[in-house]
Amino acid sequence: MSMPVTRWATGLGLGLALSASLALPAAHAKDFPQRSVEVVVGYPAGASLDILARLLQPKMSEVLGEQVIVENRAGAGGNIGTANVARSDPDGHRILLASNANLSINPHIYPDAGFDPFEDFEPITQLASGPVALVVNTSTNIESVQDLLDRAKANPGSITYGTPGVGSPMHLLGEMMAQEADFEWTHVPYKGSVPALTDLMGGNIDVSISTLATTTPFLDSGKLKVIALAEAEPFVQAPDSPLLADTIPGLTAPAWFAFVAPAGTPQEAIDALYEASVAALEDPAVIKGLEAGAMVPAAHGPEALTELIRADYDAFGKVIEERGIRAN
Repeated sequence: MSMPVTRWATGLGLGLALSASLALPAAHAKDFPQRSVEVVVGYPAGASLDILARLLQPKMSEVLGEQVIVENRAGAGGNIGTANVARSDPDGHRILLASNANLSINPHIYPDAGFDPFEDFEPITQLASGPVALVVNTSTNIESVQDLLDRAKANPGSITYGTPGVGSPMHLLGEMMAQEADFEWTHVPYKGSVPALTDLMGGNIDVSISTLATTTPFLDSGKLKVIALAEAEPFVQAPDSPLLADTIPGLTAPAWFAFVAPAGTPQEAIDALYEASVAALEDPAVIKGLEAGAMVPAAHGPEALTELIRADYDAFGKVIEERGIRAN
């Protein structure tokens, strides 16, 4: 039985772009920061989160009056860096740049992730979001999501799809598609989106699910085609791209990125970090970088971020349990 349609991007319904009426918190106390601020990224250099962190770094350093340093602590699907921040001193000088994978998925698929997304962190703000794309090799002659579904239902398990790994948001989107549209296909996990897209170009898999940012450089070859974006509304940078929800109503799965701090971090530090984040997202150089990375700014503040984490945590948790997904 197909599970009820999950509108699990509710938190993103607050809007993707920065509102012109966004109000900053009151001026923060001068005793923060007292030294450099470390932004921990649980993935290696060159990953989407790392690129975003380094994009925000210069303007945030300027606003805070102290150097912002990006520290990569990769491993265990992002859990090493996430747990490191959870155990750090709650003074605002070490924060985590997280994604929905860190906070909404990993606690479900890792028996001992090393942190609790709700008890161990203080939300600062969502930063940006970007679409996830369904991509096919043009040689498959799959022209649309409906075409994909028809072929998958005619030959259950015959269609293969590659993702950045077991339990990734892209893998879970593939599982949600199978549940919602009542079909089966074969998951092929990779260590990142680039290897999956490379294999897709070589014809070794039929479909790849990855962020549009990662997919875009591969499209120039003419061998790959985006058949849908998992967005609730047309994406501003690709307004003519079909939406997954047009074929599977209600199913959306944008990737999002956010700052969180260790639980107990003083409000004055949270306010200062939020203010610096908003200033960075309004900087022309950052806006240009986000556009190049197929992302849009989304600084909605602590309360909205908590709602977003919870909405995704519940929705992902449901599909993880029903499909029996666990980390390898």
